[in-house]
Amino acid sequence: MSSESLANRIVRLLSANAHGMLDSLEGLNPEAMMNQFIRDLDEAIAEVATELGRDEAAKHLATASIARQNNEIEALAERIELAVKQGNDTAASAGIARQLDLEDTIAALHRSLDEASQKAIEHERTLLGLRAKRREMEAAVQAFLTAQAERAAEGARSAGPAAAAAARGKAEKAEAGFNRIMARTTGVAGTVTGSGADPAQLKALETMQRNHRIAERLARIKAGGAASGD
Repeated sequence: MSSESLANRIVRLLSANAHGMLDSLEGLNPEAMMNQFIRDLDEAIAEVATELGRDEAAKHLATASIARQNNEIEALAERIELAVKQGNDTAASAGIARQLDLEDTIAALHRSLDEASQKAIEHERTLLGLRAKRREMEAAVQAFLTAQAERAAEGARSAGPAAAAAARGKAEKAEAGFNRIMARTTGVAGTVTGSGADPAQLKALETMQRNHRIAERLARIKAGGAASGD
């Protein structure tokens, strides 16, 4: 694991220009470089997903504790009222003191809940950005490989059958290498390592979420256009 901070890695990964990176692969080892970038990207996605899981756990714990302590305050109110009716000011005061302590605790829990909720929103947005960058890299690599294959084919057409076969083999090898990288990582982005979830189902869920966001934005654009045309 890199000693670089997660925040710095996220900035570096999100700032990367996919086409610029791929243009620099000429004459180097594209499979190894692509593998490293995607591995870094998926590690960051997994770490952010883990942080998001902690945020959600903190939210659940705070919410459950707030509900439990509110119930205790309500139960104390009944006992305090009974103590007052019976003239037992000592018992009533003790009940009120407990209520005040619970109210102070609830106020602190609400602050923690607000903080965890804000962090969850930020981590979810970061995940969306990292996954979008991953899709951008996949598309750029496919375009890069296609362009390489076309250039090789053009050169081979004037060089004879043997050269053409060699060019096709080189292009197929490059594409197969990239496909191996994708096969190792596609579908598991954003999950915590060791999860028993089906990668295909996780990928389908991510695609469904993205399609829903696209449909929502399209609907807003249509609605805005209709309103401006009135």
